[in-house]
Amino acid sequence: MDPFRRLTQAQVRKALAVMLPVTGAACLVIALTNQPLQNGTARLGVISLQLACTPARAAEIIGAWGESERTLAAFNLGFDYLYLLAYALLLALACAYLARFHLAKGSERFAMLGFGLAWAMPVAATLDAIENYALLQILLGDPAPGWPALATGCAIPKFGIVAAALAYIASASIGPLRITLASIGKRLNG
Repeated sequence: MDPFRRLTQAQVRKALAVMLPVTGAACLVIALTNQPLQNGTARLGVISLQLACTPARAAEIIGAWGESERTLAAFNLGFDYLYLLAYALLLALACAYLARFHLAKGSERFAMLGFGLAWAMPVAATLDAIENYALLQILLGDPAPGWPALATGCAIPKFGIVAAALAYIASASIGPLRITLASIGKRLNG
């Protein structure tokens, strides 16, 4: 059920407090190294390559990048191995933390969804790692035609899992936020 069952809620909260800035910093590096890769052919930078699907489209994207952009793309993909660990742990912790809150409030089904998404984060990270490997093979000039399809086949479910976790976190945060705001209001008025 809860992937962090051996940790107290306070320990999960502390882990979240550590992982949030770590993941934010890693996200910033990914964004800054992706921005120069965006052009008319690769409007989303590395994400365009992740979704290329065919060797022809992948070659078109890589062909639109100069040597410095290809080097930057390789750095971005290499750094993403660190980022995927950070975001997967952060999202898993957040889903579990909020699932515990809702379980305590009697929303068992909603809590089980959160625990399930917490367990799904290692799957997303594994898909991301496989995707990165395939993209690095493309960047290194491996002519195997399956690399773009493998990258896209991993990217799409990864994005789906991460989007589901983010949607859960957004919706599951409403209850705790309401309680926190009410508590602040009582302190200010009382």
